[in-house]
Parts: sequence; C-alpha cells; structure tokens
Amino acid sequence: MTGVADDDGHHGLWRAVRGRCPLCGVRLRRRVVLLVARCTSCGLPLRRERGHHSAVALAVLLATIGLLAIVLLTVAIATAPDVPILGLAASAAAVVLVIPIVGYPVAVGLLLWLDLRLRPLGSDDLAANDPAPGGRRGHGTHEPRPWW
Repeated sequence: MTGVADDDGHHGLWRAVRGRCPLCGVRLRRRVVLLVARCTSCGLPLRRERGHHSAVALAVLLATIGLLAIVLLTVAIATAPDVPILGLAASAAAVVLVIPIVGYPVAVGLLLWLDLRLRPLGSDDLAANDPAPGGRRGHGTHEPRPWW
C-alpha cells in the first residue's frame, strides 16, 4: 500500500470532501462523469460491499433535494410579492444539473471514508478484486466507468 492511513481521520475526511481517495488522496475520477473502479495509487476499491453505489446515489439525491428546497425558498422569500418565475426556474435547473455532477465523486469519497472508519482495512481488502469481475464495463478492472 503506497498511501498511509491517518490516525485521527481528519486528513481522510478532507480528502473525501474534495472527491479524492480517503487513504492516499488520488482523484477518484478521470473525467467529470468517469469514476475509476479502484484507486490508481493504493488499490482501494470504490465499492467495498454490495449496495454501496445505491447509498451514494441516495445521498446525492437527498443533498440535491435539500439544496433545491433551500434555493427555491430563499428566492421566493427574497422576492416576496413579485416572485420571478423565470428566475426561480433557472435557479432550480442550475441546482438540479450541477449538484449531482459535482456531488457524486464527493459522496463516493465521503461514504468510502465513513466505511473505512467503521470497518478498517483488512489484509485482503486491497488485494481482493471488485465484485463481479469480467462483468459490466469497469467492474474488476482499472478502466473508468460512467458514474450513472
């Protein structure tokens, strides 16, 4: 393993917030919508158990809905008797389009960091293959795959 896990977890949390590997700090994506199956530096798999990507998608969905509600309420309250519908729709569209694209790698990193804090790495975690090797594109390989 080339990366060194930190003792207190703060460095790993900061890396995860930036959408990087919580262990070594390498980017988890190659392009905006392509995630790697494993960290290219330390070999940490992005999904350590079945259902991990469902949890990530749920976290991104909840963050998008929450931020959308905050933006819509703020715009509606700030422009109270004459609410600009076009401005409201434009701000809603911006939130719905930008947050999932930007937030998905961050959510992957945060949930991976949380998983590492709850279940520390074992001796076989970095050597084990991804689930379903040779299956769909990107599973069990180092090639990038779309996050959707």
